[in-house]
Amino acid sequence: MAKRIRENKKGEASGWYQAGNLAATGLRGGAGLWLATHYNLPLTGIVLCIASLLFAMVMLLIKDIPHLKEKTMVQEIKVMGKDILSMIKLPVALFVMILIIMPIGTHLWALYRIDVQSFHRHYFFCNW
Repeated sequence: MAKRIRENKKGEASGWYQAGNLAATGLRGGAGLWLATHYNLPLTGIVLCIASLLFAMVMLLIKDIPHLKEKTMVQEIKVMGKDILSMIKLPVALFVMILIIMPIGTHLWALYRIDVQSFHRHYFFCNW
């Protein structure tokens, strides 16, 4: 989208992209749930797989963008590194980066939690 859409239409295209992504996720989830409750699971998987493949085939209709031969991978990585460093200098961006990296919402803490009841049951059972 960044290379194919005119500058004055990028906001509108971004909105439609996000709306389509949200709607498709809901429809696909609803269709999968309905199929899974009314038919068997293998059929549900096959139908959703075929639908995903058909919708992905739209990508074949989009013309490929010719790449610039004067830009190398190393140059692009250097530019990306400069952009990341300039973002880190902004306090808000740094705060958001830290929030994204933190595992608070991933429930990783549950992996390290000691289940006291099962520990006591196991200990009690092994000592008999």
